[in-house]
Amino acid sequence: PLVRCVLHAHSPVLWRRRRQLGLPETDPGVGYGTPGMAMEVARLYRESVLSERRVLAMGGHEDGILVLGRSAEEAGGTLLRWLARAYGAVCGEGEGTLCRTGEAGIPRCRPSPSAGAGRDAGRGHGPAVPAG
Repeated sequence: PLVRCVLHAHSPVLWRRRRQLGLPETDPGVGYGTPGMAMEVARLYRESVLSERRVLAMGGHEDGILVLGRSAEEAGGTLLRWLARAYGAVCGEGEGTLCRTGEAGIPRCRPSPSAGAGRDAGRGHGPAVPAG
């Protein structure tokens, strides 16, 4: 099966930026935890970008997010990537930073102290720590 794991998360930042990110959204009139929600997710999987993006916002369930994956690990990774996009963080090879929301909701990032070792010394690459 293409989907063996569904994660239900609550993420205010991802839910509020759902339209900006182009996430599929369930009909707000469909109750969560109902057979109608299962049919709505199946419809979105067939008719929207859900099969590609593997994440959706639950229209009638504020902050509700569903993430699909072949495994819990895959679904969790998908959730983390979309959270990074929602926070405006860089998410790619060699750009390993974690962000915390600063004033006015603007992400702040800094490289970890260990980033100074190796060939990328001084360039901010490597593991990261949240800005303090």
